[in-house]
Amino acid sequence: MHARRLPVKIAIMVGEFGALEREDVAVLRGATLFSEVSSEVIETFLATASVRLLQNREILFRPPQSADQIFIVLRGKIQVYRGETAGKHAVLSVFLPGSAVALDAGLAQGIYGMTAEAVGICRLLEIPAQAFREALASGGALSASVVQVLAQNLDEAFQQLERIQLKPTSQRLADFLLSLINVRSGTAELVLPYEKALIANYLGMEPESLSRALKDLQDLGVANRGRRVQIADVSQLRTFSRRLPANNRAA
Repeated sequence: MHARRLPVKIAIMVGEFGALEREDVAVLRGATLFSEVSSEVIETFLATASVRLLQNREILFRPPQSADQIFIVLRGKIQVYRGETAGKHAVLSVFLPGSAVALDAGLAQGIYGMTAEAVGICRLLEIPAQAFREALASGGALSASVVQVLAQNLDEAFQQLERIQLKPTSQRLADFLLSLINVRSGTAELVLPYEKALIANYLGMEPESLSRALKDLQDLGVANRGRRVQIADVSQLRTFSRRLPANNRAA
């Protein structure tokens, strides 16, 4: 099935906070949630949607606010975590452009169970959850896309749980780096998608532990300068990341 392109007129179909830009429409076209959905279905809830801008570290939502909105990241990053906003917290996920934030909460008609915070300046499409549920009730491709997104989120959550519970810091980092590339052998180069402090929190370690893990991976051909990382042997790194520690406990 071929994805249906969003019509140009969607670029002006937003409400009170501002209009979608060409770059926004391109992000929506590439989003998994909308990849197979007809423009007619999208228009039904975009008519009530709005663009929202967040500054760095601005809170998007937190418990126990009612989950009345579903968000699509258009620009920037959103971290979702449990714990104190100004204190210790565990980052559960980081959403990049094209990702749907709070899809599960919006569909469940409950409350937001976690806190969502902007990482840098963010631009989001804010969709009323009720309008989205009404569009979903018609079934079709949107239903299939929602199932796909929720399944991907669940799979990523299981992978994250495995990293934190079973793997020492160097293996957690290796597994994370491998998740950012599409090759299974040879060499690879990548740019870390967000700052090292956020990566450390997401991987359940202190920033100092992340630095040590990067140093440990040098013996496996991993080199970094700033946020740019080079992997000399992807197969070797993958074998290392899958090796289960003898004591079955994270470092």
